[in-house]
Amino acid sequence: MEADAKSIKMDRLDDNYIIRLNIRYAINGIILIGSLCGLYYNTAHKIELLERNVTELQTKVMALELKHQEEIEKVMNWYEEISLNPLTGFRKKKK
Repeated sequence: MEADAKSIKMDRLDDNYIIRLNIRYAINGIILIGSLCGLYYNTAHKIELLERNVTELQTKVMALELKHQEEIEKVMNWYEEISLNPLTGFRKKKK
C-alpha cells in the first residue's frame, strides 16, 4: 500500500488498546511523586519560618525606632535647657 498525500500509514488504535506499564516506570513515578511532595512540604515550611522571622524583626525594629526617638527627644530637651543651638555655634548674644 502506497502512502499518498491524503493518507498516512499508521497503526489503528482500538477501544481495547492495552497500556503496558513497566514496574520500573511505576517505581520511578512513585519516587518522583514522593520527592515532589517532600519538596513542596520543605518549601512551605521554610516560607512559614521566614514569615515568622520577618514579624519578629519588624517588632524589634519598631522597638529600636521608639528608643531612638526617645533619645533624640532627650538630646533636644538638653539643648533647649542650656539654650544652645548646635547649628549656630557659640556666638555671643546681642545686648
